[in-house]
Amino acid sequence: MIRFKDLVTNSTLRNQLRVAEFSSFVYINNSENWKFSLHSHQNFCEFIYVVSGEGTYIVDTHQYFVQEGDLILINKGINHVQISNPENPLTLWNLSVHLTATDQLGENMIIPDDWEAVIPCKEEEASIEECCQALFREMTTKGDNYEAMCIWWAERYLLLIQRLLNAEGKRILKRKDSLVGEIKQYIDEHYTEDITLDTLAEQFHASKYYIAHQMKKEYSTSPITYLIDRRLGEAQNLLNTTSESISEIAFQVGYQNSNYFNKVFNKKMGMSPTEFRELYVNVGKKQ
Repeated sequence: MIRFKDLVTNSTLRNQLRVAEFSSFVYINNSENWKFSLHSHQNFCEFIYVVSGEGTYIVDTHQYFVQEGDLILINKGINHVQISNPENPLTLWNLSVHLTATDQLGENMIIPDDWEAVIPCKEEEASIEECCQALFREMTTKGDNYEAMCIWWAERYLLLIQRLLNAEGKRILKRKDSLVGEIKQYIDEHYTEDITLDTLAEQFHASKYYIAHQMKKEYSTSPITYLIDRRLGEAQNLLNTTSESISEIAFQVGYQNSNYFNKVFNKKMGMSPTEFRELYVNVGKKQ
């Protein structure tokens, strides 16, 4: 006979019970041509389940084609881009949570840094979908003890992820460090500041023309375009997970003028920040 007491005292299982709190829970299903620009999260990690459709995810420097039944796992601090195929738009459940650390993984880490970020759910698809539907139901109805119930369902979700990782997890080859990699990291860490090609050239003691050429060669983008994408991606994240004003968000991502921020956002995304915010159903948004 297997007793529940025996199960919960098992060290492997105990180490997986890590969900401390929610950041947000989003259902994305109402735009044929959406894109989340380059962004990362420091205070939480993400479980993203593809319900239907297809698209592209760029996680760190690795590009993945994703489709129905795939699970995308994003650790804290990892840059990522999400692009939906307009001919077969993605429908997603996007859960953001704060995870405590274990002996093997740090705070807000779902997978080791050298593992692929996308895994197929295969036989666990129905169970993953059940977790997402239950979380959505609890967050929308807010019945008695709904917060504890949400944690319970998220823990189950995490255990299913661990099972999938044990069966399907794969390691990746990391990109070797380079000058341009250091510049990219510098932009990631200082994107709220006033960065120009001249400041990068001074910071890294290299010609601004060399920096621009090498950035284009290694990452298919220019330093300034990367900076803009970084800022707008963080803005999208804040629009999606908080109720802060547009002007507050503009300031947080490095724009002193909210009107200019609106202009840049509209040009890049094809819609205003307010229109973008209204696209997504987020039942766990922080107020």
